Amino acid sequence: CVESREYLRAFGQQRQAIDHALAVLDASTRAQVLNIGLQRWFALQLELIGGAMLLCVALVCASLARNRQEAHLGMSALSLTYALTLTALAKYLVNYGTRADAQFASVERLLALSLLRSEEEELREVELGAFKNLHGGGVDPPPEWPSQGHLVMENFQPAYLTHSSDKAASGGKESASRLALQSFPLRPLTLSVKPAEHVAIVGESGAGKSTLLAGLTRLLPLRGGTLLLDGWEACSVPLDRWRSALLCLPQKPLLLAGSVRHNLDPEGRFSSSTASVEEGDKQLWEALRLVGLDLAEWGLDAELEAPSPASRSLQLSSGQRRLLVLA
Repeated sequence: CVESREYLRAFGQQRQAIDHALAVLDASTRAQVLNIGLQRWFALQLELIGGAMLLCVALVCASLARNRQEAHLGMSALSLTYALTLTALAKYLVNYGTRADAQFASVERLLALSLLRSEEEELREVELGAFKNLHGGGVDPPPEWPSQGHLVMENFQPAYLTHSSDKAASGGKESASRLALQSFPLRPLTLSVKPAEHVAIVGESGAGKSTLLAGLTRLLPLRGGTLLLDGWEACSVPLDRWRSALLCLPQKPLLLAGSVRHNLDPEGRFSSSTASVEEGDKQLWEALRLVGLDLAEWGLDAELEAPSPASRSLQLSSGQRRLLVLA
């Protein structure tokens, strides 16, 4: 809401925004009050249990002394002392036990993340089920691929994935989840985009424009048809290699914190694969020249977001940021 305060003022929604913020604050405060109340109630119960045990120990010592049995005075005092510290010990045990349980939740998340399969493995599993003649593993195209940009879609139909977990026959325990195709958001589409050809996709909300883009970048698996880029089938190309051949410009430009060079070449391919650093810099300057962005005064090592207020930072407008993303 703080970043959108201009829109709130323009449409006169200040009171609604304040009421929503107060409602969220009240909900958070109610949870905190409940948590503190539970802690105080539990501490009171521990105090009552400790007092009851102390009373029992005192009654036992008094009973032994009344019946004139051998009850050493020092042992009785030691028993009462240990009974007094029992309440504090119980508090420490419960406190550290709950902390350990909360910390092990992070360990459980890390373990679950370590058991997750990669996106490419999941997509390949579904696509191998849809295309029986597809070989696994993927083949790397030549380094100059794609050289033309000829995109062909024949009965292209992406689909959404759903995770379904099977239960074992004995014990009812859940096993590893399986992947399945849930729905088909697009009808089979046949399209051919020739090299250097501009194609605009127009449609109302829900027509499938974003779904089509997600299918082209293989964020969604293929349910049917073929997707070719310069003659290479999308399902046979490794996922990272396929996405590196595509360029997507978001509506809001996203730049990395660092230098201009880091944003143009985040993986360092132009500085490592070329014969010299100067040759890689020439290619980066050529990319800036093609998009019409002049940064000769600042250089490739200029910081876009300075780490400290005293550092010199390169300030770019919204249009210049889009040009840098395009480069």
